[in-house]
Amino acid sequence: MKNLHNEIVEKTAEVITDDLKEMTMPTAKSIGKNMGLLIDGIFGWTGTWGEIQKIKQNQYIKEFKEDLKTRLDDIDPEKIIKPKANIIGPALETAKYY
Repeated sequence: MKNLHNEIVEKTAEVITDDLKEMTMPTAKSIGKNMGLLIDGIFGWTGTWGEIQKIKQNQYIKEFKEDLKTRLDDIDPEKIIKPKANIIGPALETAKYY
């Protein structure tokens, strides 16, 4: 008799739990969706701002490379010499700060 009673209680609890899950799931999903939209609305611009900065940086690098290539193409190859160590050393050392 105890086994039957325990089985009935377990099945009843299972049915009630399943029913509660089904009733609360749409509400929980809706709340989660709305919280996500709220957080996106408040902090979403930071991701957009970061993407814009990446695009600007890539454009700047592209323009810098093109400008550098144009300037190097204007130099007569015969006038290009290997720099002396006492010139290039301090220049490279200083460049790391910029």
